[in-house]
Amino acid sequence: MPSSDKRDSGAPVRILHCPSNPIGKGTAIIRDLVAKAREIRSIEYVEVIGQPNSVVMDELRKCDFVIDQVYADYGMAGFATEAAWLGKPALVGGLAVDYWKQELCESLRPPSLYCYPKQMYEMMLKLIDDEEFRLELGRKARAFVESSWHPIKVAQKLLLALDNKLSPDWYVEAADISYIAGWGMPPERLKDIVSRMVRKHGIESLCVGDKPKVQSLFERLINGQPLPPETGLADLTRTQ
Repeated sequence: MPSSDKRDSGAPVRILHCPSNPIGKGTAIIRDLVAKAREIRSIEYVEVIGQPNSVVMDELRKCDFVIDQVYADYGMAGFATEAAWLGKPALVGGLAVDYWKQELCESLRPPSLYCYPKQMYEMMLKLIDDEEFRLELGRKARAFVESSWHPIKVAQKLLLALDNKLSPDWYVEAADISYIAGWGMPPERLKDIVSRMVRKHGIESLCVGDKPKVQSLFERLINGQPLPPETGLADLTRTQ
């Protein structure tokens, strides 16, 4: 598969967004960000919804970078991974930025441009303006999926798991997870949903009673108490 090549000088930067679920992926927000950037930059925005994968792959080959989603809980999900195989960098918004910095060393984190939603406009302009940065990020993304997520590599890791030969640092204790922001919605909506559930059905409705740390974080969210950055919700409870 060909990787990113130098663009024709003066050609508009081509941005691709292919949401499988426009609401969950934050497509309306992405459209607003692109419209704002279009006022000051020469860009071409392509949006593909409900089309065969062959159409998506064709557009991936023609784009300069992709915008995946706004509230992702990981930096390289399905669409960003498809882009990586073609050497195309991905801008991904999400609330788990600090969580993954805490949980994984840099070499294990996929090299997408994963940032908080409030940073997406600034990061989009960086990808538009800095061609060398954009191309290098695309090269790193492709190298990452080829070396770490190739089907043979994944199968080898599964065999290690089946043979009980995994390194201890591969294991995660669910009760110790501190990220509670989830996927596909702004923090304010999450807090509203959780608060209404607890008011109507009690804290047990969250089904995290076996995870005291997680339940405590949700209680702090509901009560407006400060939360650490790795929860993804620190801004929501930070004292103004």
